[in-house]
Amino acid sequence: MVTSLTVAFWFLLLPFLSVGGIGNLMKAADQHDRVLKYEPTWESLDQRATPSWFDEAKFGIFLHWGVYAVPSATSEWFWWYWKGPNPQNATVEYMEKNFKPGMTYQNFGSMLTAEFYDPLEWVELFNASGAKYVVLTSKHHEGFTLWPSANSFGWNAMDVGPKRDLVIWQRQFEVRQIFVLVSTIRSLNGLILSSRKTMKRISAHRLTSNGRPTPKSLISYRPDIVWSDGEWGGPEYWMSKEFLAWLFNESPVKDTVAVNDRWGAGTMCEHGGYYTCADRYNPGVLQPQKWENCLAIDRKSWGFRRNILMDEVMSIEELVEQLVSTVSCGGNLLLNVGPAHDGTIRPIFQERLLQMGEWLKINGEAIYGTKPWINQNDTLTPGIWYNEKDNVVYATLLHWPSKDSPVTFGSISHQEGNPALSVRMLGAEGPLEVVECRLRGSTAGDSPSPIASNQPVGLDLRHDRSKADEISSQHLVNSFVMRQLLWMLPLFHVVLMTSTDNIVEKNSVKSGKGIEQGYEPTWESLDQRPTPAWFDESKFGIFLHWGVYSVPSASSEWFWWNWQGTDPSNSTIKYMEDNFKPGMTYQNFGPMFTAEFYDPMEWAKLFNASGAKYVVLTSKHHEGFTLWPSANSFGWNAMDVGPKRDLVGELADAIRNTTDLRFGLYHSLFEWFNPLFLQDKASNFTTQNFVERKTYPELIDIVRRWLEE
Repeated sequence: MVTSLTVAFWFLLLPFLSVGGIGNLMKAADQHDRVLKYEPTWESLDQRATPSWFDEAKFGIFLHWGVYAVPSATSEWFWWYWKGPNPQNATVEYMEKNFKPGMTYQNFGSMLTAEFYDPLEWVELFNASGAKYVVLTSKHHEGFTLWPSANSFGWNAMDVGPKRDLVIWQRQFEVRQIFVLVSTIRSLNGLILSSRKTMKRISAHRLTSNGRPTPKSLISYRPDIVWSDGEWGGPEYWMSKEFLAWLFNESPVKDTVAVNDRWGAGTMCEHGGYYTCADRYNPGVLQPQKWENCLAIDRKSWGFRRNILMDEVMSIEELVEQLVSTVSCGGNLLLNVGPAHDGTIRPIFQERLLQMGEWLKINGEAIYGTKPWINQNDTLTPGIWYNEKDNVVYATLLHWPSKDSPVTFGSISHQEGNPALSVRMLGAEGPLEVVECRLRGSTAGDSPSPIASNQPVGLDLRHDRSKADEISSQHLVNSFVMRQLLWMLPLFHVVLMTSTDNIVEKNSVKSGKGIEQGYEPTWESLDQRPTPAWFDESKFGIFLHWGVYSVPSASSEWFWWNWQGTDPSNSTIKYMEDNFKPGMTYQNFGPMFTAEFYDPMEWAKLFNASGAKYVVLTSKHHEGFTLWPSANSFGWNAMDVGPKRDLVGELADAIRNTTDLRFGLYHSLFEWFNPLFLQDKASNFTTQNFVERKTYPELIDIVRRWLEE
């Protein structure tokens, strides 16, 4: 939901408003017919027009996915930051703290499991986002290919990790454009390193085998985009011009494929196809060449990061502003998400994509297939961006106007002989009321001066808020942040006196008055104790389920029971058989419970900001693993296994030292597979070995450690 709206103006476009001049700034699509054959020179290759479908699409999705999704720390440049010529201290320290000596980047390859990867689910998500094309990293700078490249020396997704071709998937988009990104560099590839010293062209055989995929291997997927990425070495080194000449002349996608401008040093924003110029490139003004703004939802990384924070995620308002301003200036927006190693796209990224789709359902008319107008943004009112299609000018307002105030469009020109002006808001029924249209600046007599054919005027536009009810609830949800609509909604205060009386009466029973000090271990006595007043006043708390079950992170926190309980789940058994070697035990997951990014101060800050008044953490769930160093856990605890930290104590201290939140602990009374519990269960609970040696001592322990105030 965003605080933006789009209005459309219908009027006859006179010559001074024609977009023909702007169209001439871009290569015409009919240039395909002017060149019978492209030569491997920039003079020739730069004559090729970017296919028209690309300009019409406007919005695409970028996917950075590779082995770097396994460590999922720092960014997709993890290997370079760890082992490059100038290692990053934080990355080196991360490896030293969390992995055994001798760990190599190649060891991460087998951990790129993609067990939850469902390309049809991805396609459904991308369709719902409103995107018209997708660009996938078939290979990033680490050299790992997501398809079974015959030139990868076994460093590919078919031979290592998921044992699948991750690139090939069914084309089920509403529009046919699909993807392939190819890195022209392999940062730590031996052949590249040996030839980088001179940057001379290596033999065609060696380059074809290592520097870039063979054309037939790459084009066998019939991509609509080849998105190259590499700045080390010039285009001669990479044989970029030879490849593009083949692509444009002989390949099966020669008439439809679009390419970018990253084909070696000195080519970005100069040669190739459409321009990208730099990451997150948005010049804010009209460009003479078709261009693309590639932007990541994660402000700090293109690849997936497990330690991403909410303030590092771009808001939907920011993303819509990027889309609108980019399209108004003749560009496309390529929005990046980084899938995780298991093949999932995390919910926060799904949410942003779906929000984009909801906005485009209403406002897509002002995006898809449009051309830049004579003015890109408004001359008087900030936050208004224009574009044009079929003699209609679209103005997108990034901010909902304040109540009862007119909207001034300083770039809408009066046209003599065409006084009728029709204005409507996308998503609303009927035209908006134009209450005033006048020139900005008048003669001494306060009458409008003669109107020049190209003189802009200010159009004051006011719409009747009472008509808001005519907009469907779906339109409201899709178009505007609800907090901006609160003024439209009545505020209901409902007081149920009889219910209140009953609550008071019940509370008086449990007031605690007259109860002798101390309670007997009987329900008759214990039930007399009132719940503390602070709990009733709090109303809202946060529950944290955290344990070894978060390592397989499949099915639920009952994973162990669903796998090896009395009635195991077939899907859980299959998950284990597909993804782990025979002999794997649940205890083997313990060392993988690393908590390397656990920052209790960040958690406390988040919980406090949520408005909650108390937090309850699972000190121990039914698996028996304790998050504190319980003396009764037989070593099955977070201090002895996994993170080697007191996770409970750290959070308790952070909450109590930095917030006013109350702190509570969930503690399971039983454990599925504890031998002592199973013995008591076999005796029909006539024995209490488990209670006496485990449950009761641990309950006393957690109360004395953290719950006493």
